[in-house]
Formats: sequence, C-alpha cells, structure tokens
Amino acid sequence: MSKKILIVDDDREIVEFIKAILKTKNYDAVGAYDGEEALRLMETLQPDLVITDLRMPKMSGLEFCRAVKTNPATENTPILVVTSLAAEVDKPEDFWRQGLGCDEFLAKPFDPLALLGRVEYLLRRSRYVSHQNGHTESPPAIPENPSSDSASSTAQPDVSSHASSPTAPSESQIKTPEEVVKDFIESWNSRDFAREYDAMGSEMLGGLSRNDYVQRRLQLYADELGDLTQCRVIDIDGKIRNQMADVSCLREDTVKGVPRRKDERYTLRNTPNGWKIINVRSRPLTFTIES
Repeated sequence: MSKKILIVDDDREIVEFIKAILKTKNYDAVGAYDGEEALRLMETLQPDLVITDLRMPKMSGLEFCRAVKTNPATENTPILVVTSLAAEVDKPEDFWRQGLGCDEFLAKPFDPLALLGRVEYLLRRSRYVSHQNGHTESPPAIPENPSSDSASSTAQPDVSSHASSPTAPSESQIKTPEEVVKDFIESWNSRDFAREYDAMGSEMLGGLSRNDYVQRRLQLYADELGDLTQCRVIDIDGKIRNQMADVSCLREDTVKGVPRRKDERYTLRNTPNGWKIINVRSRPLTFTIES
C-alpha cells in the first residue's frame, strides 16, 4: 500500500509541484491550503507524513505543527517543514527543528532530490518505531547497512574520507559555472556525493551537514539500485552577470537502458569557495530518443 502524504501550503502551485515530485515514487499525496484544513484532514486521512509551509492564512505552519505534536493521536506523525524563511533568517537546521517541533526541515527553493531524500528518510525512520507494550524505540538516523527492497542490493562504501570538511579552492581550482553543473549531474555515476554537496549553496542544502548529505544520498542510491542509472551532460551553456550565473543544460539519464532527456536551468552564485548552485528548474523532454 502506498504511503499517504499530506502537503500543506497556501500556494497551490507549490502543492501541485510537490505532488508531482512525490508521484514519481508512487506516494499518495493530498493537498491542504491552510493549517485549519490540514488539521481536519489529519483526522480523516491519517497520513504517514506531513509536509508543511510556515506562512499560511487562518492557522500558521508553526501553530499547525504544535497542534499535531501535542495531540496523542497524531504526535508520532513525522513533519517536514519546507519554507522560504530560512533564506531570510540565517540559522542552522537544528534551530528550526527545535523551535518548530518538526522532524525535518528544508529551505525553499529546494532540489526535488533533496525533498525525496528527506521524505524517504522520515518514512524509513517511522518504520523502526515500535509501539508494542507502550515501548518506543528510535532508530539510528541512517541505518548502518542499508539495502534495497529487491533481491539484489548495492553495497554502501565508506564515506568518512569523502565527507571531511571542504577547504577553499585555490585560484587554479575554481571551476566555471558550467563545470560545476557538470560535476553536480555526473557525480551520481561515481557515487561521489561529497562533490555533489560541494556544488550546492546553502539555499539547496537546508542546513544539512556534508556528512549527513553524503550518507542520505548513498542510502537513496542503494534504495534505487543507482548503478543501473547513468547521467551525462549532452549540451551546456552559461552566462555570467556580476556575481550570478545562469546555466542551460541538456542532460540525459539512462535508467535500465532507457534514455530520458531533460532541459534544465541552473542559477549559481559566486562565493569565496567558488560557484555554487542555488536553484534548479527541470523540464522533461517528451520526444522519443532514437537508438
């Protein structure tokens, strides 16, 4: 049975966008457009997970989170807060989690893969929680030996050497915006998710540490049998305006031998540590690729 996810946001376009992302994993997603409507749906829908914004009419996301977590019938429902407030208030992820009483936090604008990673992590974590005989046991944040649900599994490599703190690049090491985007896309092929992390700005990371991000991406890679997918850049072009860059990219992802192309637009910001991706827009191309 597919997991039920409640999406709470007064912006209907955001709700539909998140629904489309969740549909790729066959989740059953339902939208609500303010906190009061969401509370009513909590009773009838009994969702496995809630994704909510903070700034909404009638009842704010903060009030909604508190109402859910103080109700014995819903207190164990995981909540993922997705908001643009993080861009306005420079605080670490723990600040938001503790202050809001939510389970996870993601800043807007966000990468769809980052959203899916948090959703899958929270749903996986909730499966470890036992309520038998009044005993609740919380699992480790990331299982030590993750495996896929299929018969074959993908081994998880040691990430300790890849997740150390990055150092500022020398002038000769600073990459162009196009090179940063290419690294970001093709890092999947080598499971070099530390390189993927280093390509992104704080706007894309939602406060995740480098080590946490790498571990979650490796978990997703294992769950999806990532070795059956290859990503490559077909064409790329970028324009720099002051400290910002826009990069247009045609990428091709081959999944189990079937190629799929996407037109993507990246926005990058120049930082002391080089160009960083701060936003991604993706549009699948519907034409058939001839073999």
